[in-house]
Amino acid sequence: MASTNENLAAIAGNLKVVYGKDLVQVLPDSAIIQKMYPLAKSGAFPAVGDYFSALIGVQLPAGFSFLGSGTESTTTNYILGDALAGQTKPAQIYANTTVLIDNLQYQILDRASSSGGQQAVLSAMSYTGLQMAVSARNVLEWQALHGRQGLGASAGAISSLTVTFDGATTSVAILSCLKGFRLQWMQSNLTSARTVNDSSNYLTVDSVNVSDPAAPTLTMVATGTTNVAAITTGDVMYIAGSRGITVASADTNVPQYEQIGFGLQLSATTGTQFGIDKAAYIGWQANTLPTVGAFSPSVLMQMAAKSMARGGVLGEYVAILPVDAWSVLNSALATNEVYNNPAGFSMSKKTGTDEITVYHSGIKIECIPHPFQKRGQVYLWPKKEVHRIGSTDLTFQIPGRPDEEYYFPITGQAVMQRQCRADYQMVLLNPPSGCIATGITY
Repeated sequence: MASTNENLAAIAGNLKVVYGKDLVQVLPDSAIIQKMYPLAKSGAFPAVGDYFSALIGVQLPAGFSFLGSGTESTTTNYILGDALAGQTKPAQIYANTTVLIDNLQYQILDRASSSGGQQAVLSAMSYTGLQMAVSARNVLEWQALHGRQGLGASAGAISSLTVTFDGATTSVAILSCLKGFRLQWMQSNLTSARTVNDSSNYLTVDSVNVSDPAAPTLTMVATGTTNVAAITTGDVMYIAGSRGITVASADTNVPQYEQIGFGLQLSATTGTQFGIDKAAYIGWQANTLPTVGAFSPSVLMQMAAKSMARGGVLGEYVAILPVDAWSVLNSALATNEVYNNPAGFSMSKKTGTDEITVYHSGIKIECIPHPFQKRGQVYLWPKKEVHRIGSTDLTFQIPGRPDEEYYFPITGQAVMQRQCRADYQMVLLNPPSGCIATGITY
């Protein structure tokens, strides 16, 4: 007679489930710029009250007089000409507050009151704190990079509830984080709404497909009446709330409530930014390198040359690259490719590390691959010219009570609410020393 053996199914009731002790975070947590630039709170950049005012010299005085001897020494000039005053303008830098809230039911808090015990891997407070901090840092990083420009543009008309993006206008890492987020779609002019967002009518991200980084897709669920079917080529995606809590599809001149991102600071040549008219003062405009085409190391050289030609400062620069552009640099170094570049341009790679540095005409460019950088663009600026100005870095504390965490019951509900927030604006105070390259392909 054949033997019968105990197996896993037969003794399943006698086995314990063994849980790990940590939360494995599978979504990006890439607060690179926030770590690079701590919140300024002292010296020349104190914590803000109403706003921070930086005095910017946008026009030089030009009332020269020339008192030398005239032609063939036949005349002499002793008369002074008119005074032509220079111009200074106060850049008014307002901090922008971002708040994240999460509600926890009493049962969750009671049953997961401690970490590593019999009831929970992590306490509910630890779990939600970790998740909230990652999400808030990500959204703050998106604002620093792309605030007021949106997080991606549609490559065509919507198909059912699925949008295909122009890959150059977005980042697969950003899209990968959006599951469960509510969205607001704007027309290509960025001021006219395309979809509705309010408490009863909204779009929620259901799934994302990033298998093709040049044409990723995002599928939404529509609640109520949203006008989602009208989304078309060039429409731009924002996180709901960044354009206001209530937006109708017919609204025009819709306000912006995000930080002014580096993309807009570097690319804008018209409009008022931080209280100074960019069209009126070229000294408040950065440099642009449009329609780049295939990316190569020489793109960074061209960007550096544009900055230096405008009187850019010498020293350390930062280049914020999409990961695809970083891969091009890495491959060029690995294969010792030679580019037809002027003297004074070189690159170096520290063996055994992931650091790439570009040297050009007295400046040193630290090349940073950023998963949240849009695939079709690169930023460049002097490291010392960027500042994070505001009053509060990311915190869970109650406003005005630095020793207490925001954690309160919701009236009429068996729910406790947690909040975290930050209050600052990142700014490049010397725009002519910065540059943005766009239209990058691979």
